[in-house]
Amino acid sequence: MKRLPTFVRTCLCLALLTFALLACAALMPSLLEARADTVVTEGLTSGDWEYRKMRRDDGSTYLEITGYTGIGGDVTTLTSVSNVYVESIGDGALADNQSITSVTFGTSVKRIGQRAFANCRSLHAVTFYQYKGSKGYNLHDLEEIDESAFLNCTALSSISFPIKLRTIGANAFKGCTSLAAVTFPVSAVNTSGETKYTVLSSIGDSAFEGCAMAGALSIPAAVETVGSRAFANCASLTSVSFPSYTMTTTTSSSTTTQHISSHITVIGAEAFSGCASLRSAVIPATVTDLGDGAFMGCTSLADVSINCASVSANCFANTG
Repeated sequence: MKRLPTFVRTCLCLALLTFALLACAALMPSLLEARADTVVTEGLTSGDWEYRKMRRDDGSTYLEITGYTGIGGDVTTLTSVSNVYVESIGDGALADNQSITSVTFGTSVKRIGQRAFANCRSLHAVTFYQYKGSKGYNLHDLEEIDESAFLNCTALSSISFPIKLRTIGANAFKGCTSLAAVTFPVSAVNTSGETKYTVLSSIGDSAFEGCAMAGALSIPAAVETVGSRAFANCASLTSVSFPSYTMTTTTSSSTTTQHISSHITVIGAEAFSGCASLRSAVIPATVTDLGDGAFMGCTSLADVSINCASVSANCFANTG
């Protein structure tokens, strides 16, 4: 049998190698999913709480709440069992519960899952149990609020986020029509001689769509992305800004001043559209993508400071 020329064989080998690399790339999501935390024990209970035990790749374990069987009212989440701590409120764990009026999360909770409290229409108060530094800032461990976590909690009136929060998912508070007071953590705090920086980097699509959002909104400096329709139709929102932040730290021997600039680069399409009471907005130079219709329909908008290089089509359509 005649051998193929060296050039042809080389090309075939390169083609096969390319195919193998592409196949591995296609499998990567599955491989990553396979490394997700695994269930150790399902169907556990403690008092009014249902939970399961989870294990990470490194062998450490934690608990995830999967349900609640109590009579409601003011509840505090399960904290730990046998020195294993609750770190997650599972997907849909308390969804559609109409008896809970307030919930306090233990300090170890790092994640609130998808639709965890969706459609809890009697829920009017959410508190992240606080352990505080010398200046009183909330150092709760919460890092992630997942998609639709508090969707349509129509009685919820206020919420104050802790400084370790990293992401707020899409639709997280959408339809919370009574939610007027939303407090984001300041950009940095100094507590017990240690500087802690806000790490909230993204606010998801429609995260606060349809909320009341009374008064001024100040987005923390660490936020890089505000998603599409993130604050659309927030009827009582009057101003929005992305301020820089200056923090002065004083010790017995010196005084140090740190300037923390806004990291915002993306304001999504229709992010603030339909905010009828919005009168002023300050858009910093860091913004590289100001979405289509970002402030469309803000009929009271009269004072706008735009420092970014480009503005998308219809960004200010039908404004004041």
